[in-house]
Amino acid sequence: MRLSPEHLLEAVAKLEQRYGSLEERLAAQAVQGASDPKAYQQFSKELSDLREIVQLYRTYRRVERDA
Repeated sequence: MRLSPEHLLEAVAKLEQRYGSLEERLAAQAVQGASDPKAYQQFSKELSDLREIVQLYRTYRRVERDA
């Protein structure tokens, strides 16, 4: 299945939203003392898996905005 550029950007925007949600959850758990270490580990891994694509997407948006 091939995505159009618009659909691809929408999909990556959703990943960015998920990334932000994970950052918030991890921060909250860090403050609470990571009461659920297994969940903390899962969130950390997912955040790590998304990091590169989100960073590239943010760079793309910055370049588009500044162009």
